[in-house]
Amino acid sequence: MIREVKIQDLPKMQALAKQLFEMHYLVRPDVYYSRHCMNKKYLQSIIDNPLQHCFVYEKEKEILGYILITELKYAKNSAHKKHKIGEISNIIIDQSKRNQHIGKELFCLVQKLAIENKVFAIEVSAFAFNNTATKFYENMGMSAKTICFEKLLNKQYQQKISQITIKSSDKTTENLTENQKL
Repeated sequence: MIREVKIQDLPKMQALAKQLFEMHYLVRPDVYYSRHCMNKKYLQSIIDNPLQHCFVYEKEKEILGYILITELKYAKNSAHKKHKIGEISNIIIDQSKRNQHIGKELFCLVQKLAIENKVFAIEVSAFAFNNTATKFYENMGMSAKTICFEKLLNKQYQQKISQITIKSSDKTTENLTENQKL
């Protein structure tokens, strides 16, 4: 069953976010803190904001995943037309419950609501190293709109990052190239 988030869902949402952010921290400690800082105040701000929508997937009173989308109205510059965009900031499924179409159900609900609200497009960002996420979004009919490149300029930091070893038994990172393991 999919339902709107409640403040009582916070502990499980924190645990789900921890799974994702630990993987991100492992690969990009230069970008992420070692733990996600979702707290009661943050979750309440989502609940109270009419432009943010958060839904949880619950089965037998256990939250197995959630999706957070924000409705935005913007034009990036004067050459772009203004459109209403739905930006997915998080879609997180419990690692032990993946490949059960939970993410697809959450995505489809958000897509349906976006269409009903005359949203022009749904956007989401994912790190290039997160092959699981990019494949999921492609399977949902999404395609790359822009590509963001970066070059780390701090040589000392580049050396430190290059020394990070990632266990090959970690399924989330085993297919990464050396450049992706920053």
